[in-house]
Parts: sequence; structure tokens; C-alpha cells
Amino acid sequence: MIQFNKNSKAGVLLKASVIIKRILLVVATVLIVTVGFLYAVIMFIHFGPSTIARNTFVMSALESSAGGFLAEWFLPDELIAQIVDENTLKETDEVTDPSLIVVPNEDTKDLDKIEIIDIKGKTYKGKLMIIHDPSRVELGISGPFGDEYEGKRVQEMVKAAGAIAGINGGAFADPGGVGKGGTPSGIVIHNSKLLWGSLSELYSIIGFDKDNKFIVGLVTGQKAMDMGIRDALMFGPILVINGKANAS
Repeated sequence: MIQFNKNSKAGVLLKASVIIKRILLVVATVLIVTVGFLYAVIMFIHFGPSTIARNTFVMSALESSAGGFLAEWFLPDELIAQIVDENTLKETDEVTDPSLIVVPNEDTKDLDKIEIIDIKGKTYKGKLMIIHDPSRVELGISGPFGDEYEGKRVQEMVKAAGAIAGINGGAFADPGGVGKGGTPSGIVIHNSKLLWGSLSELYSIIGFDKDNKFIVGLVTGQKAMDMGIRDALMFGPILVINGKANAS
């Protein structure tokens, strides 16, 4: 039998080899256990007793440009289509009627007030920000648009604008899940200028007009400009319009 001195070069290499193998074994074990656990969780969500959990997971996965396969791997296309149909609001052709919006006379000091309220329900939790002066709400843009440009994160745009807060809005083209984020989907209007989109196409928009009234609805780019929209982007489906819930 050949025996190496533990202080010899061969002994050190043998010891290092054993340590590396043990580390790799531990990493492989952790990885297998983690993957197995995630697989079990996904299977339970898909085929467990709660259809609410299943439907919520499917819709969340499909909304992610890179995570749709998590739903498609386990469920047939017919069931996915049914879940999407049952959990998707249909587009409305209504448009906000600005005459219905009555702006109250607030104290000048109240206009500077911003409130942040915690909200939660059975399947969600979040924060509601109430801004008393709508003229302070502006559309932030990532910069030049096009496939050759990279988009920006909300935090970056908030910092660049010197804003208090920012909310993610709109969408961007993401072919194959590897897009740069520099090409908007739909329409972008900023400072009353049409930066992206067509004058003739219909878009479901959300934004503010020149009187700082909140506008939503299905309009062409030209109608949006004629309405005096100052800032808007593509958004949908619309949940509430002209004081009525969109239950379609």
C-alpha cells in the first residue's frame, strides 16, 4: 500500500481533492433538494385543492416574460386558456368624460400633502399613495426609444427626475425574454408630444390631460392629442371608468 506524508505535495493535493469533492457533493445535494422542493410546491399549487392559488400562480407566471414556462410545463394549453379567459377583464371602448371630474377647492397647504396608506386583501398587499395636486404627477421616460437602447429601472428614473416616488407603468417589447427594454409597447405621450406610437391606431391609455385630469380609455393617438393629453402610456385592462367598475 502506498502512503503519502500529509505534509508532502501529493498529500496536500489529495486532501484538497477530498475537500473539493465534499463541497461539490454538498452543493449538489442542496440543489437537488431545492429543485425537488420547488417542484413539489408547484405541483401542489397546480393540482392541489385551491383553484385560487393555481389561477393566481398561472396568471403571475404568464405576466412574467421569462416565467411563463412554469405554468406551461404542468398544465395543458386548453386549461391555461380557460384560466386566462376567466381571470382577464375585457377591454372597454369607453373613455373618461372630463366633465364628470369636479376638482374641489382645496387649501393651498393641502395641495402639497402626500399620503401613503397600507392596503391589503386576501391575495394582495401594497401601498396607496394619495397625491392631492395631480399636476405633480408626471410621466418618466427611460430616454431614447428603440431596439438599440436599454431601458431603465424605476429607481433610476425616480432619481434622475428628483422625484419623491415612482410607479412602474406601461410595457416594453421583450422578444424571447432577452430584450433590452428600450422599445415601448403601445403609445407614449410626454409633455403633450407623441414620442411613440401611431396617430391612427387604437390604444388603451392611462394619463393626465392639460387640465391635470386623470384620463383612461380606448383612443387613437390622434384623439389623445386632440383631447389635450399631456402625459400617457399604454395600460389595461381598465378597472374603473367614469365612476363605474369594469365588470365585463
